[in-house]
Amino acid sequence: MTLDLQTQVFRLRIELDRTEPLVWRRIEIPTSATFWDLHVATQDAFGWLDCHSHEFLVGEGVGQIAIGLPHEFQEKLLVSSWLVPISKYFNHVRTLTYVYDLGDDWRHIIHLEEVMEGDGGNYPRCLAGENAAPPEDCGGVYGFQELKEALAKPRSARYREMKEWLSGRQDHSYWPYDPYAFDASNVQFTNAKLRLKRYLKNA
Repeated sequence: MTLDLQTQVFRLRIELDRTEPLVWRRIEIPTSATFWDLHVATQDAFGWLDCHSHEFLVGEGVGQIAIGLPHEFQEKLLVSSWLVPISKYFNHVRTLTYVYDLGDDWRHIIHLEEVMEGDGGNYPRCLAGENAAPPEDCGGVYGFQELKEALAKPRSARYREMKEWLSGRQDHSYWPYDPYAFDASNVQFTNAKLRLKRYLKNA
């Protein structure tokens, strides 16, 4: 596949693995984007706060390549995500994994749906999706499921506890929180280059 990095875009479907019902987004991003750009776009599309480590996994087994944000606890070689264009691998594979928060282990399966000509507008874009992303630090897939079960019982003590936790977060208030709500038109993408500049300045 020969790509025109100046005009073409990737259409990607990003699924948050092991969520039921499935939390997913469909975005478009330029073929010239780096893995850092894709990281920021994924964060914005899902409403994550980018306060944990991340990594992309390409391939499987011994030949698997990890691309992400180098950190002191890494147990393998991790290539800095801003140094690698996504076109380097989406030329050869159609699926890769994005892991956010190594504690909660949010695994996003990214599917390349289509390579298409851009229309000259602004990218990235969020075209569609379903269901709200989990709140940060809610305990992974099982914690998220427990949270949804608690919110379904508004007269319970657990509901009141979860409401207090969601509304009292110092980093971000999630209340009111509807785990089944999502509107692609509300997604706002931030400037990946500025975020990288701030990160490198503070690193």
